[in-house]
Amino acid sequence: MCQFCGVDPEFASFFDKEGGNTSVVNGNTNLGDQTAPNYFRLKPDHPRYTKLTTPQLTTFASKLSPSSNVLLASHQGDGFQKASQRWSKQAIKTPMAIVQVASPEDVAKTITLATSHQVPFVVKCGGHSPSGASSVENGLVIDLGLMRQVSVKPEEQLVIADGGCLYGDVCKTTSEYGLACVGGTTSHVGIGGLSLAGGYGYLTGEYGLAVDNIVGAQVVTADGEILWVNEQKHSDLFWAIRGAGNRIAVVTKFIIKAHPMSSQVWGGMIQYSGTQVASVIEALNTWYQQKDVKAAAGVALGKMSDGKAGLTLFPFYNGSQENAEVSFAPLLRLPHLSQELSTMPYWKINTLGDQPGAFSGAYIEFDSANIAPSLETNHIKSMLDLLDDFAVNVDVDGDCNAGAYILLVQPDGIMKQGHSDMAFPWRDDHFDVGVSTAWQKQEQAPKMKTWLHNQFQPLANAQGDKERLYCNHSDFNGPATKEFGVNVGKVQELKTKWDPKDVFRSLL
Repeated sequence: MCQFCGVDPEFASFFDKEGGNTSVVNGNTNLGDQTAPNYFRLKPDHPRYTKLTTPQLTTFASKLSPSSNVLLASHQGDGFQKASQRWSKQAIKTPMAIVQVASPEDVAKTITLATSHQVPFVVKCGGHSPSGASSVENGLVIDLGLMRQVSVKPEEQLVIADGGCLYGDVCKTTSEYGLACVGGTTSHVGIGGLSLAGGYGYLTGEYGLAVDNIVGAQVVTADGEILWVNEQKHSDLFWAIRGAGNRIAVVTKFIIKAHPMSSQVWGGMIQYSGTQVASVIEALNTWYQQKDVKAAAGVALGKMSDGKAGLTLFPFYNGSQENAEVSFAPLLRLPHLSQELSTMPYWKINTLGDQPGAFSGAYIEFDSANIAPSLETNHIKSMLDLLDDFAVNVDVDGDCNAGAYILLVQPDGIMKQGHSDMAFPWRDDHFDVGVSTAWQKQEQAPKMKTWLHNQFQPLANAQGDKERLYCNHSDFNGPATKEFGVNVGKVQELKTKWDPKDVFRSLL
């Protein structure tokens, strides 16, 4: 009997076996040579044993912790609708139920329920996967959004963060202790998806990727077991989650290394016309060759206020304004369309990219590219030219957009780790590039995706490693050989060991 809803999973699985010699004749069940549970009066395809009904899910809800919630599709209330929303409209799906868990035990129970009844499930933290890795049709969503506690141990420079935390939760809490953790460049992404698949950010040049700063974790495995993992305890699972986390287990707590951070950093935004591409790229290369690990810059390629493609620079400096202006002098000397620069707390600089702009309420698609330094003017210009011709090439009406984001950080922090020190393999000096499209009408999806994957991504990737994918930008669409590189064999072995029935996201 299922401990949560009263259904016998063995009986359910009996009728789901492939190749079983079972038939129904005149209302009687013929079992052939098989030994069956003693419930012959029910039909083999009875939906009660292949799906979960509203009464079963209601009973299950009573088994969870008091602050948890189970939102049912059959009720379709405001709570269910709100919890179904995602950053990208194409990620919105209709699950059977959304389980808003409040403890690791709730997660374990939900996994057990789903696997017992052969119901698909996914885990949702920040909900930023554009194509919907945290959404599922007619299955269960394990929503970690109620689990957002952050605790800081300042003497040990460690942070314990629940698996449902957003990066902004960690930033704001650590800032009170003069500390910071490596994360992304926006505050509203979930730390789970960001960190477990890599995590490039402004502090990466100094302190490595977000995944490099995970020193331990609490996980729930495919069989519902709750474990603490680190370099000493279940070290193989710890190796695997750092790069392949959502394929192997659910992380319900992170132990993260924090770093001393001054009360103020420097940064903001500078916009340049696309006609300045040669001088901007020359200045960026000059700046980068200073090899200052405290300096980083995001470069966004996209439509400007004049309707033409241009470059928006997001400079960052972990230090004083005086030192920052010396570092970025090659770029500050250039004419610009607009400029907003100042000192601010580190947590605030990670909110500057939070406004979705053209992505607000849009369908969004991502892809992954990379560029080997130094930047080449002709390459960047060709990307700007393609963006200028975007509307003509795609041939769709309405408010559509496309762009690229190149993050320039020094490789020092990234290359402190070896290719096989953890599942995440990419340890080189290449700049990470995320490319994207956004559109407003669902029927525009085929043309938008085709243009992104067949035209813009290959062009963006022309100066990079074509055998490399960054999961957070490729949106976990594989193939695994390009996501895990030299580590793909070991990742597969550990997937087989810790998730033999492939209940988590498959390796593609």
